[in-house]
Amino acid sequence: MKRLVPAGEYVVWVGDRPLVLCPTGKSPSEVPEGHRFYHYLVGGRVYSGIFVGVKEVA
Repeated sequence: MKRLVPAGEYVVWVGDRPLVLCPTGKSPSEVPEGHRFYHYLVGGRVYSGIFVGVKEVA
């Protein structure tokens, strides 16, 4: 995953899909309201989440 998302610092599994968290350098108040659904606060830092991988279609 580090090769695909070099800026990633954390990986969180959501079901069967990995979500890579990358630091944004923003404060929580700087994240626009419509974009808060994919931002996360970890240890006081704001991260954006990127899902990695392909879900198989049967």
